[in-house]
Amino acid sequence: MRATDFVQSYIEAWNQRDPEGVADHLTTDGIYCDVPENTIRTHDDWIANLTDFFANNRHRYELIGEILTGTDTIAFQYQMSPCDAVEEDDSPRTFSGAEFMSLHGNAAMNITDYYDVPAWFRRPTVTALSASEAQKTKYAKSGLNDEQLLEHKHRLEQIMQMQ
Repeated sequence: MRATDFVQSYIEAWNQRDPEGVADHLTTDGIYCDVPENTIRTHDDWIANLTDFFANNRHRYELIGEILTGTDTIAFQYQMSPCDAVEEDDSPRTFSGAEFMSLHGNAAMNITDYYDVPAWFRRPTVTALSASEAQKTKYAKSGLNDEQLLEHKHRLEQIMQMQ
């Protein structure tokens, strides 16, 4: 399968809110790494997580820029827009991320997802935290800003060209 077809199919499964369709882009023994949430999920765990996510959230995903490919790797950036959230100026509230995939045959053995969740998207917590817990929570979901995403993109391009 070509990288472009693979990524388009993957994004379409997200847009269709299809947990199995998304997770089936991962090998049955592969892992999904959610960097901002600091979680690693197996194929089946990811389906359960996506089922819950899709039940509570409606988003539209869109590819941004080029799909970068290496011998057994794919990297791309995406933009996510909540379907029902707009700002006061009627523009959708969006945020972006990047995914890096290591392939094995026609599926990904490893998917690593980097994104920065804006404050407007985060759900407020009602529990009181100690100062040390608050410090840990503050940095638990720190993602990459646009400048860092570009830096990682350029480094990945260089690595893929060398390999």
